[in-house]
Amino acid sequence: MAGTKSDGIMLAAGFGRPAIPGRKAMQYLVEAARGPLPPSPEQAIALLEGTVIPHFEYMIRLKAEGKILAGGVPVGDRAFVCVIEAASNDEADRIVRDMPAWGLLEWKVTPLQSVEARAEMERNVVQALKSARR
Repeated sequence: MAGTKSDGIMLAAGFGRPAIPGRKAMQYLVEAARGPLPPSPEQAIALLEGTVIPHFEYMIRLKAEGKILAGGVPVGDRAFVCVIEAASNDEADRIVRDMPAWGLLEWKVTPLQSVEARAEMERNVVQALKSARR
């Protein structure tokens, strides 16, 4: 079924996007949730101006630089999801920790295996199973 969350993750993880020769970057699914709910309009203004808007501006800049491949804010939620590209786990960690909302949200960062690498692994499994039957 087209248009599902898993379709978006699969697309961002490599389907429909050709591998870039010589590029060794890895992709990471970044999920942030449980954003704070300010109890007063004054606190909401402070949170929005001090953290939320700067966070969105940071994300827009990373997308323009090609570090964020896809992502967005789940409709009606105080959360966001994106796929970032980084050369190493350390770089991915730095990208996430530099996000203005880093201290306010609960984070989950999942390294993604490329579709090409996984396909090659499965081809090798098939070959090994066929050889074992002979």
